[in-house]
Amino acid sequence: LLAQCFFLRLLHLQLWICTQNIKQKIDESGGIKMMKAIKLEKTIEDVMKWGKERGIEDGDKASQIAKLYEEFGELCRAHLKYKGTGLDKWMAEWKDAVGDMIVVMTMVCLQNGLSPYQCLYLANEREAVDGGANNLLRIGVALGLVAEDIMEPRIDKETMISSLTNLSCELNSYCNAEDLDPVDCYVKAYNVIKNRKGVMKGGSYVKEEDEEDGTEGH
Repeated sequence: LLAQCFFLRLLHLQLWICTQNIKQKIDESGGIKMMKAIKLEKTIEDVMKWGKERGIEDGDKASQIAKLYEEFGELCRAHLKYKGTGLDKWMAEWKDAVGDMIVVMTMVCLQNGLSPYQCLYLANEREAVDGGANNLLRIGVALGLVAEDIMEPRIDKETMISSLTNLSCELNSYCNAEDLDPVDCYVKAYNVIKNRKGVMKGGSYVKEEDEEDGTEGH
């Protein structure tokens, strides 16, 4: 009888410890998501302010979409290079490309009077539909829809918000599949550009170091 009581007490103790561990994991997960959401909101605020101060708000919308395609091309290039070589250099380029895409998406929101808080779905986990290059293709398709909507003057804002949200979801899905944190990439991209100087030329922002050779970009 004593042995049975001891066994039951031990079993109850093990169940209690297991329950506490599960609760701790849930609390930690919730806390991490909350911190990630706060970091995302702060970075959106900083990037929006950065864009307004440099006059990008009144820039050429077509040029901004072209810039988004350029950054997507950089993402594809870095993905293929890193997968092929495994070099840290390309991992850094990979993260830069993700962050730069999100910065440009924020500028697209700014130029079109859209709320990036509605459009940038990055702080939540989202299961990858495919993986690898297949997810890149999904981003490319979503980007095409954004371009189509932005360049159609009769499209309503809700449709544009839906297209940009879909693009950010596909990018988020890709990042989850590749073990990249899109919010961290976004923060790093902002830290690179926050003190950057440049001018608006032909409706595009040209950084100071690119003025001589005419290169455009953030």
